[in-house]
Amino acid sequence: MTFVLSESAIRRTVEGPMTMRDQMRHLVELGRSLPHVSIQVLPFTARSYVAASFGFTILRFGGDASSDVVYTENFTTGDYLDRPETVKAYSRLWDDLRAAALGPAESSLLISQAADEFEKSEP
Repeated sequence: MTFVLSESAIRRTVEGPMTMRDQMRHLVELGRSLPHVSIQVLPFTARSYVAASFGFTILRFGGDASSDVVYTENFTTGDYLDRPETVKAYSRLWDDLRAAALGPAESSLLISQAADEFEKSEP
């Protein structure tokens, strides 16, 4: 499983600094301890992509990309997209996002730094 998180996801405080610190440390641990999990961060300094403002998931069933399905979600509903040209467009976008994001090691360092900053911000 590969995840690309916008840097805003690791900087925006939800439920207080200590909760965020714990969440960031948990992400780092998952990325380090699970060989099938890769976490990348799309930094604020990266080229902007429209998709960075919404989430999507590419689901692959088996090793055959021809059966891929894209899942998108918004405030009121979720949609499964399976038209080949739509899936290809999202796959290209995914490749672009991964290429623009920090690598897993650099992302882990940035997430760790964010955890440290949350810890320092607790009164």
